[in-house]
Amino acid sequence: MPRQPRLNLPGFYSHVMVRGIERRRIFRQPGDYVDFLKRLGDNLIRSGCRCFAWALMPNHLHLLLLSGIRGIASLMHPLLTGYAVRFNLKYHRVGHLFQNRYKSIICQENPYFLELIRYLALNPVRAGIVRTPEDLTNYPWTSHSAILGRYDRPWLEVDDVLSRFGSTRIESKATYERFVLDGWNQGHQERLEGGGLLRSMGNPDNVLQARRLGESETSDIRILGDGSFVEEILRQAEIEERQNQTIQQTWSKEDLQHLIASRTGIQADALLSTDRRRDLAEARAMLVHAAVDWLGLPGTIVGAWTKLSGAGVSKARARGRQLAEKTQLLQWLKSEKVNSVP
Repeated sequence: MPRQPRLNLPGFYSHVMVRGIERRRIFRQPGDYVDFLKRLGDNLIRSGCRCFAWALMPNHLHLLLLSGIRGIASLMHPLLTGYAVRFNLKYHRVGHLFQNRYKSIICQENPYFLELIRYLALNPVRAGIVRTPEDLTNYPWTSHSAILGRYDRPWLEVDDVLSRFGSTRIESKATYERFVLDGWNQGHQERLEGGGLLRSMGNPDNVLQARRLGESETSDIRILGDGSFVEEILRQAEIEERQNQTIQQTWSKEDLQHLIASRTGIQADALLSTDRRRDLAEARAMLVHAAVDWLGLPGTIVGAWTKLSGAGVSKARARGRQLAEKTQLLQWLKSEKVNSVP
């Protein structure tokens, strides 16, 4: 059975998992962990996503994220690509670093948010890397030590996590730590690493009991939550898909050119010139980004249209993505495209 497309919706919690190809190490030295965390922090800012928990293990990693306006993909693609390129250069290797594509499971906040906070914190315990609570508190490569204040990770949503455990900093830290340590001997929780009816309901007995009672729950392997939550996610995904189809089927690159020109106050024809003036270059970069990422046009076509080389298209696309995020261009464009087709 072909795998389903990844759900890339804004405003939902996701448990993201990434594994090294053939279970090989993706972190070999402390500097690798440091480099990944620096990239994670930088890309969280650019993407608008938020991170609540994480665990970096020698051959895999986990993240608990809240997606921004452009979904999880806006964080994960540049993060993993940038890290893999740097890793391959550093260790003189070629080929894929990660096993297939990353796995992302949209999770219902209650009850899974706190369970995942604890599950990610205890990854090094389950792997036998950490053997005592004191070692876990000082272990630098999960969010646990940062939440307890041992390490400063300014991009981690520490206050949000602790607010769920108490009204004061001291109380919330103590309660949070007890909560984590209560799960010390939990072992591997397969249900927290995938969606679907069985995992959402806990075990096969619960599924069979529900069927005997005539209860029916909508399920999807990409979603961890009850039936009503799954239905809401699938409904939003359907709306998103319809909007994307409207954008791609009813608008041309020339429509996009004139819209971005009006948005930036630049003449439409100037966007296709070779003038390198800064305001023109920035508007052109946003045009390239939107044409490739929103209209789905191949880079070769966009390059011929904007008089840019292949490398120029790649550079402009990356720059345009950052500028579009700052100016909320794509949110505005999406609304214009769907609601006022020319």
